[in-house]
Amino acid sequence: MRGSIAMVEITIIIPVYNGTNYLERTIKSLLRQTFKAFEILCIDDGSTDNSYELLKELSNQDNRVRVFRKENEGTASRAVSYGLQFASGNFFMYASQDDLFSIDLLENNIKRANESNLDAVIPNMKFYYDDVTASHFSYKNEEDTSLIISGTEAFYLSLDWRIHGFVLWRMSIIKKVGFFTFNYNSDEYSTRIFYFNCKSVGFSDGIFYYRKDNPNAITMKWRPYLLDVFQTYDELLKFIVNKTLPSNTTKIINGLIQMDLIRVYLIYLRSKANIDKFESKRIESRFKTIYREKQYSFKDVDFRSNLKLKVINRICRVNYSIFKLFCCSYLKIKND
Repeated sequence: MRGSIAMVEITIIIPVYNGTNYLERTIKSLLRQTFKAFEILCIDDGSTDNSYELLKELSNQDNRVRVFRKENEGTASRAVSYGLQFASGNFFMYASQDDLFSIDLLENNIKRANESNLDAVIPNMKFYYDDVTASHFSYKNEEDTSLIISGTEAFYLSLDWRIHGFVLWRMSIIKKVGFFTFNYNSDEYSTRIFYFNCKSVGFSDGIFYYRKDNPNAITMKWRPYLLDVFQTYDELLKFIVNKTLPSNTTKIINGLIQMDLIRVYLIYLRSKANIDKFESKRIESRFKTIYREKQYSFKDVDFRSNLKLKVINRICRVNYSIFKLFCCSYLKIKND
């Protein structure tokens, strides 16, 4: 059965790289939506499996699926940026190749956007592991579907992801700001800047299912570009200069820098046995440099009332040797 795209209201862009394990289920989850006026732009980023052939087959079944192929550049951001030139919708959504969606997600999102003239609509998000829903992520009161916040407030809340970034955006916001492509997670920077440029942001009862058990996800294994996250934080710190934001905004970002330094170092430690000694020394040197560049800011953080994070902060800001000792000890405790 072939769908009709005579009128496209929503463009969904899915970057694809070696996604055969999940792709068909993800796309069919969208094709079952109660809202029909959308297109799915699948951007194959030089897959080496049969993802492209699978996508072409799905496109032949439903012409709302449009397939494009490009040379591999290694980041979802570049794939999305490439795909935007082909977008026809008045609204935009981004999705990963392994995500799922409640059958009414698009309908609920577009209804809220049109009813209240919103620039962005945030659905509920549930984390799941192969059909098992693990936890529920929602900022709003479940019974309050009318909540509307400003773009500035949304930007602030997105810094530590108290609101998530899998959002229905008005396409004019995306075209105005552009999709940043400076590193592997510049999509997270883009999301926050999109929020800042919104006049009004609302919420819907649709559910976005975010897969947490994909072993090939970029945050699951050590890759050198994981260190790019600190460049993203530097860009955020530059962006907020002279902006009217809550006084603790910089403190929140500094806290995130410290927590991500720990997170990324733990990923490295888990993979260290498979890294040769020369490369391992180079990685250690990069971590040490980043730590020393950021150490001064670890005293200026805001973990609000989280006592555990406050204790970790005090331990890890002493010096790099103590930071490494904490990470190694933490990993040993987790593995025992």
